[in-house]
Amino acid sequence: LLPVDPTNMVFLFSPTPGSINTAGAVGKAGEPIFSVPAGTFVTSFELELSSSHADEEVRYTLNGSMPTSGSTLYTEPVAIETSVVVRARCFRQGSIPGSSVSQGYLKLGGNLHNFSSNLPVVVVQDFKDGNILPDPYQSGYMMVHEPGGEDRRTRLTDAPTLETRIGIKLRGSSTQDRPKKAFAVEAWDEHDEDKNITPLNMPEDSDWVLYASYEYDRALIRNAFIYEVSNQIGRYAVRTRFCEVFVNTDGGSLDYEDYVGVYVFMEKITRG
Repeated sequence: LLPVDPTNMVFLFSPTPGSINTAGAVGKAGEPIFSVPAGTFVTSFELELSSSHADEEVRYTLNGSMPTSGSTLYTEPVAIETSVVVRARCFRQGSIPGSSVSQGYLKLGGNLHNFSSNLPVVVVQDFKDGNILPDPYQSGYMMVHEPGGEDRRTRLTDAPTLETRIGIKLRGSSTQDRPKKAFAVEAWDEHDEDKNITPLNMPEDSDWVLYASYEYDRALIRNAFIYEVSNQIGRYAVRTRFCEVFVNTDGGSLDYEDYVGVYVFMEKITRG
């Protein structure tokens, strides 16, 4: 075996197990910089994308796909006029492409400009026509807004405390025909793999449930109450948080037509 020279290590553009290595890459490009953080907006604006390295170019997509070397080259500010997820990535000649970064911008309809709640508010946008299906998980974007300010109320015009790409599908079997749907949610990284998040100060995980109390729990609190009692006496039960939920499946502005009610945001028990 030839000796390994640790000072002469490079990234490879593609793996070649059992074969001679291909040409190496000089490092890896950086991450793109967004001029506006992810969140909601009321009026259209221009988004600037940049790189911290002068010799890198930024390419982006607006259709939810991972940016590649063939994606749109950033040359001028991007007009953000409707709800969209912008995914951007840096490229440098002779280097591995940088990590993709996604930022969601959700436009608020006029009837939500003054909306407020004493509960956290979860907003889900799937940017597709039609309803969310039982299988498979379909890609979407989720924002969590929490109470703040002197009056401790949640406003959708304030910055979200959490935002992430997600996979989402309907949850349950006999409950799927109810007007109020339950959802299974997975937090996703840039490669559609599970990503741990800590929504509403719950322990980190990637898999969550938006539980829809309905005809057998008109009080909306029975399951969450007994779970909390179990936790307080030292016996584990899933952690829960009450929230109000909007689900937008038409890709347009978020408005009151997308309101689906009070839900329980809760941990999902998964097999190890």
